[in-house]
Amino acid sequence: MERHLRADAARNREAILAAAEAEFRAHGVEASIDAIAERAGVGVGTLYRNYSTKDELMRAILAARAEPLVAAAQEALTASDPGAAFFEFVRRVFAASGDFKALADSLTAAGLDLDAAKQEAGGELMGAVRQLFARAQEAGDVRADVTLDDLHLLIGGLSHSTQGAADQRQISRCVDLLCDAVRSPAIRSANRR
Repeated sequence: MERHLRADAARNREAILAAAEAEFRAHGVEASIDAIAERAGVGVGTLYRNYSTKDELMRAILAARAEPLVAAAQEALTASDPGAAFFEFVRRVFAASGDFKALADSLTAAGLDLDAAKQEAGGELMGAVRQLFARAQEAGDVRADVTLDDLHLLIGGLSHSTQGAADQRQISRCVDLLCDAVRSPAIRSANRR
């Protein structure tokens, strides 16, 4: 019985987060708790038992969005080729960033302090990314003069400039160019042969 209740509670939380994300995307600051609960198929009381404020709900959406990237980063940390794992992870982050940008804009419009929430939700992710970056740099796959802050700015700039772009091949090419820019010159030379 207890396992069934826990499974129901987990399903309710997932449904609430999915519904809240859809409502915030569609209505921004106008998203209502009643509409979120209705879309999720739960009562308002159930929603409030899980998330007592809109701010808490928005933060939970960000945390849920970070979970797959945390899992991917942790998996990449076990890869035998640190450089390949790092660059594949960069591509995955970039793929997720386009959709995330639109969500982030909606949550910001709804009143979320996005910088604080990203730091809170992304702490575990940033730790794993630091480790991935350090492994790739120590293996000689990433240029020694590149910092994680450099990479963050490059990815952020590229994702911002390509938001809404339709030509996925060109976007993919630009991500490849970004990866090539931070790749060690020795590795770039070996790849050309």
